Amino acid sequence: MEKTRIGDWEVDLMMGGHGGGGLLTLLDRKTRFIRIEPVLSKHADHVADVIIRSLSEIKGQVHTLTMDNGNEFAQHKRVAKALRAKVYFAHPYCAWERGANENTNGLLRQYFPKG
Repeated sequence: MEKTRIGDWEVDLMMGGHGGGGLLTLLDRKTRFIRIEPVLSKHADHVADVIIRSLSEIKGQVHTLTMDNGNEFAQHKRVAKALRAKVYFAHPYCAWERGANENTNGLLRQYFPKG
């Protein structure tokens, strides 16, 4: 997906070690604006709630969300409906399809290491 308009988001979950919480990263492809939200668990219901809460104030400007195929994004239909956006999934083992988000997560790992 090209970065031609504001409102196309890459979404990823960056978990800490030992079953603790983590960070949900949401990155706008065009502007590179990032929202970083704390998450308490990888449970799909909780992750969906955090995504909806984070983007609901701009839901008219959210066009697409691109996620990986993790179980934490199983509630993608609820997210799509709440934000009136389309949800896409990157192909397995193709991190470059969400390259900006993966790069951001790598930078964040310097400050929020696993376990």
